[in-house]
Amino acid sequence: VAFTKLPDASYVTDKARESFETTAKVDNPAAIDILNSQFAGLAPQLRVGLSATVSDKPCGGCKFMRPFCDARSKQCVVPNCTTVLPYCDAANSTGRLSRAFCPKSCGCEFPLSPLALSLPSWGCAAIDTAGSYQEHLAALPCEDVSPAPRDAYAISYDDRLRESENETRWSLWLKFLDKFEEASRTMPLEEAKQERLDIKYLRRYGCERGGRA
Repeated sequence: VAFTKLPDASYVTDKARESFETTAKVDNPAAIDILNSQFAGLAPQLRVGLSATVSDKPCGGCKFMRPFCDARSKQCVVPNCTTVLPYCDAANSTGRLSRAFCPKSCGCEFPLSPLALSLPSWGCAAIDTAGSYQEHLAALPCEDVSPAPRDAYAISYDDRLRESENETRWSLWLKFLDKFEEASRTMPLEEAKQERLDIKYLRRYGCERGGRA
């Protein structure tokens, strides 16, 4: 029987002190949809870790080979980035891990994504330095989002977005605010109250007259 030497106790202590952002960057440094990658050596362990954040009671208990309880189908499955899509907006451990392991599917890599919980601490850890995110960011118009863009490039950008996604920057902005309002329900009472007030004015006026004075 072969035995594996346990790591030094300081390693365990250091990992326990590590922020979620740091851990996510270590586990998924390329900011890819790692649960869909057959070349990701850690993917099986990550799937088990993600599955542990979801109750398997609706499925009658799940085994190691199919550890994730899909609440919609009530079936035990091997989780992938399609499976976790319903959790992309969740402000809990399942949502945070879903964004960390499936940043592309959850919308982390697109600056105009409706995803509200897109900060590194919420799971989109390595995305700010990812090439695709930077490409999208560089292509954005240098004009605040509004119902009626004035800049010629902003108008052209919205036209292309409308053709490809049936959206505009303004429509995506409103969807983002909807998600943000939903996420604010998990905040402390006073902070949530202020955020909802900001959202009210941002939804009506955009960046020019919205937000805190």
